[in-house]
Amino acid sequence: MSRSPAPIGARLAGSRVFIGLLLLCACVAVWQLVTTVGSVSSFLVPPPAAVAGVFVSVMTSGTTYSALGITMVEIVAALALAGGLALAIGVPVGWYRLTQQAYEPLLANLAAVPLVILYPVFAVVFGIGPLSKVMFGAATAFFPVVLAVVSGVAATNESLVASARSMGARGLTLLRVTAIPSALPVIVGGLRLGLTLATLAVVGGEFIAGTRGLGYLLASAGEAFETRKVYAYVLLTLLLAIVLNSAFGLLVWLSRKVEER
Repeated sequence: MSRSPAPIGARLAGSRVFIGLLLLCACVAVWQLVTTVGSVSSFLVPPPAAVAGVFVSVMTSGTTYSALGITMVEIVAALALAGGLALAIGVPVGWYRLTQQAYEPLLANLAAVPLVILYPVFAVVFGIGPLSKVMFGAATAFFPVVLAVVSGVAATNESLVASARSMGARGLTLLRVTAIPSALPVIVGGLRLGLTLATLAVVGGEFIAGTRGLGYLLASAGEAFETRKVYAYVLLTLLLAIVLNSAFGLLVWLSRKVEER
């Protein structure tokens, strides 16, 4: 009895994982080659094996997990705040054509402003504690999320809206049964991008002026010239970003399944 071929999606996912692992191996090989040849100082670019040893040591430290927990809480809080504000503003802006034409260009122009130049303002207003990182991360993540909400709601199928109205749906009920389900994949995609930006903003804020978190540990290791530990914390930050991004990739897939139903 012959077996059915694997689904195309599963094969594509397997190919992406294989290509990702192949690229990772290639990067590690080049890294090892550079350190072996000696063209770069081992103090500035330590060999992968040395960094791996320090990484294992770092991962067995309670300080690392405490800092990791603080950073994750700040990222989640920043994304939740950005998502809530984006929904509150983006849904009415995208639902009405007049508000969409009036405010979507304004939001797009504000999104182009590099908010990193305003971080000193956040530090002065909210202090150098976790609150400034949360607010800075939320401000950074807000614009891609709100633009996704606006575009997703504005693209709601008019025939679907007309059908819902013919069955008596009005106001918030009409939004709930038409615009929100239709825009969900776009909104989740915007949240995924917002998560990436929130992670960069939070870790960057901790690095610039922080007393706790992964960014603070990274800055402390750099100030102490512990380059191997710096690389270890960079790898840990990359792993955190990959895990969070993969989790949102799963949410995007689930939202598409909901839309297909």
